[in-house]
Amino acid sequence: MDTFDLKEHVEREVAAYAGKQFNAVGYFLTDHDHKVFSIVDVGSFGKKPFTTTTLLVRVEDAFVVIYYDGNSLPLVDALLDKGVPREQIILAYAGESIPEKAPIAK
Repeated sequence: MDTFDLKEHVEREVAAYAGKQFNAVGYFLTDHDHKVFSIVDVGSFGKKPFTTTTLLVRVEDAFVVIYYDGNSLPLVDALLDKGVPREQIILAYAGESIPEKAPIAK
């Protein structure tokens, strides 16, 4: 799977987490290069508004780095179900190391 296809798969899977929740709406966000994807929830508890990031992911070269996943159905499982090899998925939130081939920023 090349990087272009990988980005498309990841973008599609992350976007699937967007939508109406119990007391919030999850918004899909991406950067202009379509390498960083997130879901930000905006909602309220009574009259008190809140925002929270429930998913933060970056695609760099042949790697998917998942920095945060606060979902009951983890993104890693969705990616594996779509054929993304586990060795290309880095669970940074679980302490997995980010290879030098996937620098944090260029």
